[in-house]
Amino acid sequence: MKLHDLHHVLTGYAADWTGESEIAAWEIGAGCGGHLAAWVLNLFAMQYGVFIAPRAVLAAFARGRRSQSLYAASELDERMLEERVEDARKRLGLDREIEPGVADVARLAAWWVAGLALWAWPIVLVSALVW
Repeated sequence: MKLHDLHHVLTGYAADWTGESEIAAWEIGAGCGGHLAAWVLNLFAMQYGVFIAPRAVLAAFARGRRSQSLYAASELDERMLEERVEDARKRLGLDREIEPGVADVARLAAWWVAGLALWAWPIVLVSALVW
């Protein structure tokens, strides 16, 4: 959770519904490393984000694909907190504007379907058992 919160600071995405869907798309695009909970929660947030802010989610995903996340570290390193925000943004590739392309749309769609499958199978299973 600490790395996720640092991502909010570095990317500038707000801590509201739209901002959470943007940061989710950005983290999926940049990669969550071995942080399974981040993958699962981000796939969920991206599901609703595509409906409430599709352009913002696509832009965040494309930005993530062209930058790095802090999830490469297994945990929060105190040195991360000592780095200037501007320096960290530059190091991670967050200091430039990104224009989403067709490949970004296709990959976002693939991740969205993966997220749908992840969240739909329990509903299908319970429905089958109850029915």
